[in-house]
Amino acid sequence: MKYGKEAFTEKPISKLVLGTVGLKEDRASAHMAHLDNAFELGYNTFDTARGYGSEPVLGQWMRSREVRDQVVIISKGGSPRNGAMRVNRRELTDDLTRSLEALGVDFIDLYLLHHDDPNVPVEEIIDIFDDFWKQGYIRAYGASNCTAGRISEANAYAAKVGKRGFVASSPDYSLAVEVEQPWLDGCVSISGPKEKAQRAYYISSGIPVIPYSSLAGGLFSGRMSRQLFKNNPEAFSIHCRRGYCFDENFTRLERAEELAARHQASIPQIALAFLLHAGFSVYPITGAANRDELQNNLGVFDVSLSKNECDYLDLLTDEL
Repeated sequence: MKYGKEAFTEKPISKLVLGTVGLKEDRASAHMAHLDNAFELGYNTFDTARGYGSEPVLGQWMRSREVRDQVVIISKGGSPRNGAMRVNRRELTDDLTRSLEALGVDFIDLYLLHHDDPNVPVEEIIDIFDDFWKQGYIRAYGASNCTAGRISEANAYAAKVGKRGFVASSPDYSLAVEVEQPWLDGCVSISGPKEKAQRAYYISSGIPVIPYSSLAGGLFSGRMSRQLFKNNPEAFSIHCRRGYCFDENFTRLERAEELAARHQASIPQIALAFLLHAGFSVYPITGAANRDELQNNLGVFDVSLSKNECDYLDLLTDEL
């Protein structure tokens, strides 16, 4: 594992963040063993959210292993419910309180607004999150599914009034371009040539990106192909089918397979390396079914891609 250093925490942050969607209490023993494997391999940063259902298992694991001071916990609140937006002080306070209780912790290292509501002024959002910080419930705050423009606007306000502002962003970001919305309406992607301006903001601002869907819902898992989709589309998750299973992304997948052979690497390693060569600070959230997949993902740090290879993967050139 490799680690990054960011100003919002004194702890090192593993360059691969382990996503915890799918950790359920009815399989707590098996899932805690999975967390053990991840921790032994160097994963010390874990992504969860109020809506995932994984906070109780993650909290139980931290307490039983006595590792709270060694890990970085990212959680999120304010996701829509039954189609209704929930970006207001009452709902966000309720989500944060419930997350702290479920995790069994006094504070969360990095707390993110899960889904932005463009109808809510950024001033109001910053004021709410800054109050959470002042009360000691969170050590830093950021935004998920928030455009670079909204983050810039929010941080300009924070600087003007002497508040901390958003220190991290968690959008959809992978080698694949999001063609249809795979998740909830209002989710934000910074993938592909059309989102170059958003990525430029992270280069200029220095704000780290902690992207979800870093392997495009499994498209770059190493188990998928264009032919498999034609023969058996049900082999792909509904999110992958809806958001990423389109011709140009299958071309990206085939080019990732080509470069994997060239670099003696796996397809997931190539797809993750593409993100780590973005030119700004990136900590991909990864999912893994077992120790072998956790270990395989670490091979990304042995892969060095040239700019031309990155452009080839992103369909900006046909020449290698």
